[in-house]
Amino acid sequence: DVQTRTFTFIRSEKNIADIVRKAQEKEALMICTFADSALRAKAQRMAELARVTYVDLLGATLDGLSKLLNQPILGVPVGVPSDALVQQHKRNLALTDDYFRRIEAVEFTLKADDGQSPWLLPEADVVIV
Repeated sequence: DVQTRTFTFIRSEKNIADIVRKAQEKEALMICTFADSALRAKAQRMAELARVTYVDLLGATLDGLSKLLNQPILGVPVGVPSDALVQQHKRNLALTDDYFRRIEAVEFTLKADDGQSPWLLPEADVVIV
């Protein structure tokens, strides 16, 4: 029986460390891609140190495209055409840890709604019967 767990909106070393710790506890395979090359390198190094098997799906592709096109990797998972627009986009987002916690809570709620995933009950903060 194979179980998967998806983590979204990973933007900090703390988020990565939490995921690597969970993967280590479960003796899991960690498959991911980070648009931000610095986070990608940190995730790979954390996984190595924790002896977690790590597979970067698109990192080599992003690096290859960057080299071929002689353009830097923007580090954001959206198609924004220029550096100036990327900076404006980053400022406009104002994505905080609180925002990502709320998104994660909504995703969890949708997964566990109406008893669809009873194995998630131990992770719930509140269970309404």
